[in-house]
Amino acid sequence: MARAANKQPPPALAHTEARDRIAHASFRLFGQRGYSCTSIQDIADAAGVQKSVLYYYFESKEDLYRTLLHESSAHLASQLDQCLSQCGEQDDTAARLSLLIESILSLARDHRDPVRFFMAHIYAPDADRPVVDIHATERVTVTHLQQIVQRGQLLHEVGPDLEELTLLFLGTLQVLVTSHLRSPALAPI
Repeated sequence: MARAANKQPPPALAHTEARDRIAHASFRLFGQRGYSCTSIQDIADAAGVQKSVLYYYFESKEDLYRTLLHESSAHLASQLDQCLSQCGEQDDTAARLSLLIESILSLARDHRDPVRFFMAHIYAPDADRPVVDIHATERVTVTHLQQIVQRGQLLHEVGPDLEELTLLFLGTLQVLVTSHLRSPALAPI
């Protein structure tokens, strides 16, 4: 169903409040039920809005899903960028990795529904989500880890500790394999 041709603002609710309620309900329902088991009516009911209000902000369920995915990915990238910008030049690789990991865990603690949605998307069967090119989205964390490791290599801080490197690469490998299974052409191994 497409948006109504007459795009009047939703009555009774402030613009951002209605959109935020829709986003929160969508994160929760998509994360718990998956894409195919969540209807627009389910989301509207959970957000406490009419379907017309939902269609004021989003053209379709697929548009809503894609928008939430891209917004949550952008938020993650922004939080990780901010995390790394807090590091001083004197901070070593281990301190930077610890700060990055704590930032990711903090996001998971403070924003459970968006994180669950994001993870549900990554691990859902292809049939249970719209087609979305999210290769870059799935690599947000890997890209930040690579920045830390490259800096550590330049400073000769990353090196002979086999256990540290193993754990780092195992985490990276998990993300790379997941990305490859989803989009082999975009993420060759």
